[in-house]
Amino acid sequence: MELDIPQDATIYADGAYNCFDLEDILKDEGIRLLAKRGVRAKQRLRTQAEEKQLSSRRQIVETAFSSLSSLLPRYIKARTEAGFLIKVMCSVLAYSVSFICKTSLT
Repeated sequence: MELDIPQDATIYADGAYNCFDLEDILKDEGIRLLAKRGVRAKQRLRTQAEEKQLSSRRQIVETAFSSLSSLLPRYIKARTEAGFLIKVMCSVLAYSVSFICKTSLT
């Protein structure tokens, strides 16, 4: 996946991106990848401050994702890929509008 990420940026990722080769490639580009490590990961240990920063940032993302996924139906019935994408985009749009309305009323 190609992204236009500025140098000196930090990417917070989950355990799926726990690849040391990818981490090295991004480091050469000036981008820092902080992926959640498993309990048994012995290579490239992080400081306690880095782990705390990673945990707090990931918590924000996980909270937003769980809020969004709770609004989505358990399954989406669609006959075509375009129909599926329309239903997903409408759900995300509805979530965004409800968030904007809640903050403007308070």
